[in-house]
Amino acid sequence: MLLLCSMITFAQTAKKPTIMVIPSDHWCTSRYFTKVMDNQGKKVTINDYEAAFREDAELYSVAAKIGEIMAANGYPVKDYMQEYKSLMDEQTEEVTMSSMGSMIEETPLDMLRSRVKYDIELRVDWMVHQEKNGRSVSVSIAAIDTYSNKQVAAASGTCNAADKIIARLIEDALNKQMGGFTQQLNNHFADLTQNGREITLQIRVWDSGSITLEDENAEGVALIDMISSWVEDNTVAGAFNLTSNTESRAKFEQVRIPMLNAKGRAMDARMFANQLRQYLKTQGVDSKVMNKGLGDATLILGEK
Repeated sequence: MLLLCSMITFAQTAKKPTIMVIPSDHWCTSRYFTKVMDNQGKKVTINDYEAAFREDAELYSVAAKIGEIMAANGYPVKDYMQEYKSLMDEQTEEVTMSSMGSMIEETPLDMLRSRVKYDIELRVDWMVHQEKNGRSVSVSIAAIDTYSNKQVAAASGTCNAADKIIARLIEDALNKQMGGFTQQLNNHFADLTQNGREITLQIRVWDSGSITLEDENAEGVALIDMISSWVEDNTVAGAFNLTSNTESRAKFEQVRIPMLNAKGRAMDARMFANQLRQYLKTQGVDSKVMNKGLGDATLILGEK
């Protein structure tokens, strides 16, 4: 009853975040669902979610059960495999390359986030224990904001041993934890609604040296100061941190952008950076936007 009341109260004040359920990093590593990716000449290991969902029937049933629980609480749920297949059908798995040969390569998960634009990933991990009167499970779930990559809610639980399928045991283990977990989600999304989404914006210049962030306009205002003023004017309550700043690069973190743009569409880092690009064009500065997922965009100044 307490859970029901909290969900009804929140439904009256704010939209609920869209959810996608995926396995945790630990689960993927322990079950060898990883692969090596070449990212600009550097080998990095990433989770192979597609293989995990395709080959592990237990994972699919667990993800479906958690999705069912969240849907019953009023949260829109996206299915990973359905969205991934659609992504591949549209042939959107490609690298972003500039005219100068630089590139930003996105993981399949980054690209899926960009296309589907869901708000929260529920990363699930569990262990099965064999006992005298059946099996029990210990399970943990972590909610990750897909824009900031920060954990915003968590829950864990265990269940009594029983002769049930794993998905049902996980449901038993999480039953008493979901009230607090959904309240954490509600609080986070209420904060986003009031204070804006959190993204990272990076500013770079081409190696040609034709422009630097210290260049001044006719009024003697440095380019980095022009950009900082624009960011301040276009964030919610002017919230951002300029965490690094040299003549060739700058990094804005904890940038709070509006949830929606003027047309009522969900804002992301690429859209925000593109608005900055359009502003800089009026100031005689050409630039190019590159993004990685929903919450990380890079604006490269000097050439398109």
